[in-house]
Amino acid sequence: YVSIVYSLARVGYENLLGYLSEGIEGWEAAGLPVTSGDIQDISAAELADLIQQEYGNQPVIVDVREPWEFLSGHIPGALLIPLGELSSRLAELDPSRPTAVVCASGNRSQSAAALLGQQGFQKVYNLADGMHGWQMAGFKISRNGRN
Repeated sequence: YVSIVYSLARVGYENLLGYLSEGIEGWEAAGLPVTSGDIQDISAAELADLIQQEYGNQPVIVDVREPWEFLSGHIPGALLIPLGELSSRLAELDPSRPTAVVCASGNRSQSAAALLGQQGFQKVYNLADGMHGWQMAGFKISRNGRN
C-alpha cells in the first residue's frame, strides 16, 4: 500500500481517500476518464522522428532538469523549466501543441507528463530513457546556456 501511495504522489495524486470497488474495469465501464490528455512514453529515436516532422506538428521540448544539468547537455531547441517550477510556469506553454518532456532518466519527466496531462495538455510525450537514452543513441546535444 505504501509503495502505491508513493508512486501516485510522484505523479501528482496525493489525496487518496478510498479505492475502486469494481476496479479500473468498473471505472472505464462507467465512462470515466482513465487519463487526462494523451500521454505516451517514447524512445529517443521516436522523439528524433517527431522533431524532424515538416508540417508544424513538432513537439515543444521541455527539459525539466535543473539548470546545471541542462548546461551539461540538452536537446537542441529545448526549453528549460525545472520540474519544481513547472506548475507555476504553465502559462509559458500551449496546451494545444504536442509537448515532449525530458529529464536525465525518465523519472522526473514522467511526473511532469502527468502534471501536464492533468492540466489539459492534449498530447504529451515522455522521453522514457531521458537524456541518457538520447545521448546513448548518438543524437545531437547542445551545451550552450540558451535553447
